[in-house]
Amino acid sequence: MVFLVLVLAIGGLAMEGVQMIMPNGTRVVVAAEDIAVDVTDATERALPEDEGELKNLLNWAISHSDPEELKRQAASGASKEAVERRQQVQECLQAIKRMQEEPTEAELMIEAIEVLRNDTSDDAAKLGALQALQILLEPIDNANDLHKLGGIEVVANLLEDNCSDAVRAGAAFALGVAASSNEPFIVELQEHGGDDVMIHFVEIAEMDDTGAAAKGLYGMSKLMDSADQRGTFYGSGGLERMQGLLANASISDRIHRKISSLFGDLAMRGEEFVEQMGKLPEKGREIVRSLTQHLSQRDWDLSERAMHALHHIASAPGAQHAFEGSDVDKRLAQLEGEAKGENAGQSDSYLSDLQALAHNTRAKIQELVGGRASQHTEDGEL
Repeated sequence: MVFLVLVLAIGGLAMEGVQMIMPNGTRVVVAAEDIAVDVTDATERALPEDEGELKNLLNWAISHSDPEELKRQAASGASKEAVERRQQVQECLQAIKRMQEEPTEAELMIEAIEVLRNDTSDDAAKLGALQALQILLEPIDNANDLHKLGGIEVVANLLEDNCSDAVRAGAAFALGVAASSNEPFIVELQEHGGDDVMIHFVEIAEMDDTGAAAKGLYGMSKLMDSADQRGTFYGSGGLERMQGLLANASISDRIHRKISSLFGDLAMRGEEFVEQMGKLPEKGREIVRSLTQHLSQRDWDLSERAMHALHHIASAPGAQHAFEGSDVDKRLAQLEGEAKGENAGQSDSYLSDLQALAHNTRAKIQELVGGRASQHTEDGEL
């Protein structure tokens, strides 16, 4: 960009014929009648290799782009082309100055952290800073810089119950963004926040406010790649507490969806999840019942997540005890028929996928408990 600006500047001056002494002492002479001057060559000979000299050169270019001088030259009859060139130089230089004045993402992160650290900041200011961090922490490099800037402990402290629900939820969401597919960050968070982080996430997920609870569940789910964090989740009764929310018909289905997805992700770890279900009062049967009650045509999204969770549970060795006394087979058969009926004449790929998922989940459960799923699909329809 700097090279482009200087080329434009020298090109514009060459139209009138000038003698210039660059900041590094190089003399460049361009005759007015020599319109074919090699501006690039002249510039390359004049440009210094040293970065400090280059900054001096930029300052020189800025100082020789005075708007008043442009007006004077226009009034004195300077060629229209030369004046236009100088105006272009001025615009380019102003753009460079604006770019130089814009803060870096690291500087924005530091500013947000300072707002969160400041005891005089009210909730509105803290929420604004957390929202900014949610965006800034999306790139993994920025997320991994948070602890270098002293931000992990600052944000983790906002999870504590001496903060408002909104601030706690905002902190949980920001940490979840940073932890997404980012094991090094999760390790740093564990080191700086310890087991309290997951415990606070479980508390936030149980908040009455749906938006706050959803943020807590989001952050919680992003930490489950860590064996330490999963251990804290199970050890603090997190599995039973989330099952209680899933069984609660009075809370939003938005929360039911997130918990169903969480159980599906945990169940993909196979024996670990089965072992933890076995420690529950009903050995996991309450989880299967809660998931089964959400298999409904009224909310296909929730049904899909519940089916994925059931399929993963049924895929884990030793999980058959969780399906004892369950009517999940009957409910899946009904849901399969509902998906097929609603899709009649539509050829909706999503409903076709749901129909296949219901059928395959039934088959997986039947295989686990030692039976066979009835064939309710026509040829080519799975």
